[in-house]
Amino acid sequence: MKKVIIMRGVPGSGKSRWWAHKANTRDINATVVSTDSYFQDENGCYKFDKTKLTENHNRALLDFLCRLNDGFNLIVVDNTNTKVFEIAPYYRLAEAFGYEVEIVWVIADPEKCKARNVHGVPPETIDTMVKGVEALPPWWNVRVVVNG
Repeated sequence: MKKVIIMRGVPGSGKSRWWAHKANTRDINATVVSTDSYFQDENGCYKFDKTKLTENHNRALLDFLCRLNDGFNLIVVDNTNTKVFEIAPYYRLAEAFGYEVEIVWVIADPEKCKARNVHGVPPETIDTMVKGVEALPPWWNVRVVVNG
C-alpha cells in the first residue's frame, strides 16, 4: 500500500528529527516534501523570507502532486501544518491518488521548542502558533507523538 505521512507540529517540536530517526532505524526509503527546502540560498543555507511564504507553500504542494503522480511508495510532508487548511490539500490529493494517509502530530513543551528550533523562529511566534493549533477532523488518521 502506498502511503503519505503528513508531519504536524510547531517549529522545534521534533518533526524532522522524529522522521529521520524512524527512517534510519527501520531503513525506510521515502521522498520528503518540505516548504523549508525552498528557503535555501545558493549555498544551501536556510534563509526565511516571509514574502515568499505563499509561493513556496504552493511550490511544495505542486512538488507533492508530482510525486503522487510519479507513484512514489512513501511520501512525507514535513511542514508545520498547524491549521486544517494547510493539511487538507495534501490529505485530499493523497486520497484521490489512492494513498493511505497518516498525520503524525509531534507535540513538545513550547519552551523546548523555542530552544530547539533551528530556523530562527521568534519565541513569540512559536507561542502564537501553539495557541493557534486547530483541532483536526475526527475521521482523519492521526498519530500523536509526545516529544519532551
